Amino acid sequence: MQSSIDAFLAFGTFEKNFSEHTISAYRLDLKQLVSWMEKQEKNFSNVVYHDLSDFLAHKSKNDYAFSSIARTLFCLRSFFDWFQSEGKRKDNPSELLESPKLWANLPELLSPEEIDLLIRTVNGQKKMAIRNRAILELLYGCGLRVSELVGLRLENVNLQEGFLRCLGKRRKERLIPLGKKAKEALTLWLKEARPEFAAAPRLEQVFIGQKGTPLTRQHVWLEIKRWARLAGISKKVYPHIFRHSFATHLLAGGADLRVVQDLLGHSDIVTTQRYTQVNKGNLVKLFRQLHPRG
Repeated sequence: MQSSIDAFLAFGTFEKNFSEHTISAYRLDLKQLVSWMEKQEKNFSNVVYHDLSDFLAHKSKNDYAFSSIARTLFCLRSFFDWFQSEGKRKDNPSELLESPKLWANLPELLSPEEIDLLIRTVNGQKKMAIRNRAILELLYGCGLRVSELVGLRLENVNLQEGFLRCLGKRRKERLIPLGKKAKEALTLWLKEARPEFAAAPRLEQVFIGQKGTPLTRQHVWLEIKRWARLAGISKKVYPHIFRHSFATHLLAGGADLRVVQDLLGHSDIVTTQRYTQVNKGNLVKLFRQLHPRG
């Protein structure tokens, strides 16, 4: 079974342009599936719909998040589509699997006041504090994924025109305007603090660490948790919460759904529409403002 997994992941890498993060996640999902199937005396050739459904139910009972279960579902569909196309079986046991309600529990958000508090709380060595404030301003001000943030290169930053060229999932490119605060923080980092790092001239990444290496997703995650603790914010704060807040605050302010879709880099507008669920409390206000009979 391992050879099939390796072949599928190679297909995903070279044919479907899956990101490194997706490949890593799918490898884990399939490893968990194999472990579960072996206990049921099943394999990729004889597993059926009910088995896969039971596997997802098993993950749900073990307190996996909705987003994790949904990702596993997408993984199973992609894998068995490929498995069938390779002639390894005639049917696709994942076809009838139903999508879980991804955001049955709506994502927690940070208010603009909490984000401002978090940014003001960042302290430490001057050049590090400048870098860290720029990180927070870009995560919230541009709605970047953490992988996009750490992968951002100098050549993709245009301070004069005020935008970033971002390479997202499946290497999909999008332009993101820099707001006033994000532009100020990024300019300060690039012009004053980044040049103080000895490794700065040889690294292409915008954000670099104290040891002269590019930042990693894990490092940003740990730093954000630390800043939230120092700020006294009791919510679970992680890099993606800034992206959730970015989209929700834009929609709350009356932004067009298609514009937010483009800014986030979503291929399907249905993905963006999930953020409207968070903002239902604003419907009456918008109705009264915008409808002729409001």
